Amino acid sequence: MARNQKAEDKLPCFKITKHQMKIKHTIIITVCLIFCGCHNTGVVKLSPDTYYISRSSGAGAFTNMQKLKANVIQEANRFAAQQGKNIDPISLTDTVPTHGFPSVNYQFRLVDVITNKSSVISHP
Repeated sequence: MARNQKAEDKLPCFKITKHQMKIKHTIIITVCLIFCGCHNTGVVKLSPDTYYISRSSGAGAFTNMQKLKANVIQEANRFAAQQGKNIDPISLTDTVPTHGFPSVNYQFRLVDVITNKSSVISHP
């Protein structure tokens, strides 16, 4: 064999078609999206009783925004329950950019749990 012969010419199994390259790139992008899927700040304390959660999705245009919002609110409710408190929502905003990752931002306040005790009013 000649010295300047390429490895692809020696072994035909190394030849990659354009279609195979497209499949390879699709697999790589899919794996990246799976691992980079959601970015979540977790619960961030802004002041003694005010908190913030931000979550974005790597699914882009395929994001189910209602599910993303519900997940953020459920996370806030779980956090409040752990503290023995209730949620008082301040703001809930969502962003769906033309290019990039959709996101949901939720700011809330923790308040004491109010129990409904029936009160009897007595007249003198």
